[in-house]
This record gives sequence, structure tokens and C-alpha cells, in this order.
Amino acid sequence: MAAAGPVPRAIDYDPRPLAALDWSFKDVHVTFDGVDVARFRSVDDFLATLVRPHKIVAESTFESWDARRRRTVVEALRAAGHEIYVFRPIHTARSRGSSATEKSDANDARTIHRIVSSTRLHVYPLPDVDPAWEERRDRANREYQRLRLAGEKAQLAEQAAAVLGPYRLLDDDARAVLGNGSSYSPSLLAAVFFATARSRSRDEFERLLGLHGSAYPSLLRSEVHHHSFRHARRRGVAWSLYRRELRRAFARLKAARPAPGG
Repeated sequence: MAAAGPVPRAIDYDPRPLAALDWSFKDVHVTFDGVDVARFRSVDDFLATLVRPHKIVAESTFESWDARRRRTVVEALRAAGHEIYVFRPIHTARSRGSSATEKSDANDARTIHRIVSSTRLHVYPLPDVDPAWEERRDRANREYQRLRLAGEKAQLAEQAAAVLGPYRLLDDDARAVLGNGSSYSPSLLAAVFFATARSRSRDEFERLLGLHGSAYPSLLRSEVHHHSFRHARRRGVAWSLYRRELRRAFARLKAARPAPGG
């Protein structure tokens, strides 16, 4: 019996021209041909320039948007004849690494274009908002607000530090991200510990903390970005290192805790 061929992808039958998109905290980079890259201030600015329908491919961080905001944008672009296709962000890093491509937003846009146009990676239309996840995220933020108001944030940070160990014994990268060079950042550790306890996977952990430039603004995201990363960036910490160290902290904390019940 003949071996089964590759599974057809919806995007392969989509005749619309391709636009590959990558965004960071400050801007959006787009390539239509995999070579030249245009820079926009926002996804909205990019969409406003399209005069004919496109198939737009991006990492699945679109899924971390605020539900109403995401619904509005997606409905508008689909009404204009566009479609958004997504895939998991880990594949961008893997593809960039396998081709020894330097890390940059422009190169990530080129990598996304290459992934879609020359591989069989599963790429799927952006799914509708998951009401269950939306409720879990909002419930978690309400609970974190309650703990903060009750003065319990320091206890969360202390529990995280007890698992991660003395700050002075961390390696250089971990110290640069998780503290100020002298001690842990209580706000960051509290948020990371809280999110770890309420996440079933690293993907959920990253979504709950909003570790994407386009992510839903929330109290937990504010702890990570406003109260921690903006200071780390002034000390020369790159976002790629910051995010990597939060993933490492998640792995260590998760190993010390049971999976959440819901």
C-alpha cells in the first residue's frame, strides 16, 4: 500500500497573496516576498495599507489579545476579505536556529514567510475566542488583585524564592532577570509564582502573564512588563533573555507544585 502523502493545509488552497507578520513591543514587521520587510507602528496601521484581500500569517500570539479587541480586529479584516493563519511561536525560533539566522524582528518576519511557503508545518486559521480561557484569565487577575490588596503578594514572592534558592547563588542570567543585582524582584516573583500555580502548561503561563507585545493588558501583565522588564531593559537585559529566564523559573516552580485543578 502506498504511503500517505502530506496532509493538505487550508492555506495551500488559499489563492490570496501571502503577508507574513511579526510584532514586538513597539512595532510590526511584514514581508510579502520573504525578502523585503516593511515596518508599521501597529497591526491596525498595517491592515489599513492593504488594498486587496490577503492571507496573513503570524505566530499564534494573536490568541492572547483581549477578547473584544481581537474579535473587533478579526471581524474587520475578514469583512475586508482577509484571513489570519497562525502557528505556534516555538517554530519560528527553531527555524531561525536551524538556518543560523540572526535574531531580529525583520528576520522573524522572513522566517515566518519561509515556514509557511516552504514547509509542511501545521498552519491553521485563527480560532474563535475561547470563552473558558477568557474566564480563567479574568478570574486569575481578580484573585491576584485580591491577594495584593490583602497584603499577601510578599508571601507569594517568598514561596517562589524558597524554590528557586538564594538570589546570590543564581547564575548571571537569572540574577539579571529575576532581580536587580542585589535581591529578587518581589513583584515579578509573586506574579510568576501565582501564574505557575494556575497554568497547566508553559503556553498557558505565557498567555496568563501576557508575554507578547500584543497581549491583553492585565494586572499580571503589568507586574511583568511595567514593574519589572522596563527596569531590566535599562540594565541592558534583552527581551529574549528575559522571557527565557521566566520560562526557566516556570519549569523549576512547576516541578515543585502539582498541576492546577482548573
